[in-house]
Amino acid sequence: GRCCFHLEAWRDRKLKTGLSAVAACIRKCRFTLPAVSSPAIMRCSLCGTTAGRRMACLKCGTVTCTDRKKHTKAHKTCHGDAHAIAVDVDRGELYCMVCKDYMYDAQIDRAVLGQQLLDEGGQPVGMQKRHKREDPEGALTHTWVPTTSDLKDIDKRGQAVAHSPTLGLRGMSNLGNTCFMSCVLQAMVRLTPLQEYFLGDRHSRHSCRDRRADPSTPCLGCEMRGVFDEVFAGSPAPVSPLRFLAAWWRIAASQAGDHLACYEQQDAHEFYLSAIAALHCADAQEPPLANGHAANGDWKRSGVAEADCRCVVHRIFTGSLRSDLICRKCGHTSSAFDPCVDVSLNILPPKEKDGKESASSLIGCLRQFTRPEPLQQRIRCQRCDCPRDCVKQMSIQRLPPVLCFHIKRFEHSSSRQASRKVSW
Repeated sequence: GRCCFHLEAWRDRKLKTGLSAVAACIRKCRFTLPAVSSPAIMRCSLCGTTAGRRMACLKCGTVTCTDRKKHTKAHKTCHGDAHAIAVDVDRGELYCMVCKDYMYDAQIDRAVLGQQLLDEGGQPVGMQKRHKREDPEGALTHTWVPTTSDLKDIDKRGQAVAHSPTLGLRGMSNLGNTCFMSCVLQAMVRLTPLQEYFLGDRHSRHSCRDRRADPSTPCLGCEMRGVFDEVFAGSPAPVSPLRFLAAWWRIAASQAGDHLACYEQQDAHEFYLSAIAALHCADAQEPPLANGHAANGDWKRSGVAEADCRCVVHRIFTGSLRSDLICRKCGHTSSAFDPCVDVSLNILPPKEKDGKESASSLIGCLRQFTRPEPLQQRIRCQRCDCPRDCVKQMSIQRLPPVLCFHIKRFEHSSSRQASRKVSW
């Protein structure tokens, strides 16, 4: 993330006071995601909504909404640039309304953490008091809080599970060339936002079955909930995700073709895209994405805009890519923005170092992805009003809480598998 002039000016004034305004709006929950510290639901002060993104002005503390009615923008317009810096009450990220972008500053981040520790009496961040919150919009950032009825059931039927650092570390049985699925599921069950969502009963099998027009239709959300329940059940035995595989086969066959529904090795990236598309449909109750895939373009063409969908997939995995076309004659820049659920990176050629071949790195792949690339064909420049030589440059406009990188294993020139190692 970057830090703009407006945030720097605000930081220089507020660091002396310990940034209590930011610390009052957000806290760190027991994992890593930010959460609202007050038990009260944070509503827009103008329209009262709790939906979508809400911002708290760090000048006056006013909470406003950003979707549709754009009351955050109206607040800044009414009160001036002194009210330009706000904090996202769900994600705990700073936003500049002048630059219209999320900002980050390491000094502010450290100061906020220090202020939070002081406010909590010096306790570790992971041991802070958790508050109950009824706002469904906070489903991904809060732990489950049992009701009185839940506590009675726990006392009656519950069994104590000894705390263990290995809880949830389970192997997965190979059901016949299913290692592509196992590696993706192993990564997903370790994601804190998904743990909070499925283990916190945010996807209820009973209500989901009642909501479906045909209860016999498979729901990948329900089967994913089953995988999480089994992984964290406390047993050291391997997990056998047979029901999940069978449900994915039926969904994939109806959306993307029969080639995925078979006991053959599949591409892990293709499975990831197919799985999150099915999870999106299970949570948002939206029609399937084009061809059953969640490729970057399909998210946009499906008509499910990020601002309109609050499903678990959009809130965790969906970011935004920016593509700039720069005229080499006049310097005019034309920008396009596309939602994305992954970023595809080419493997860099190996370099010789001290007579040895050095591996590529993720940082190097990202630098190659974002470097300017001269285009072979001329593009019509809007300012010059004629075809010009242009340069294309990709960048990540908005980072999601979880970003998936797809490392391309094949070279376009020869279509053969690359054998060099990619270090992380």
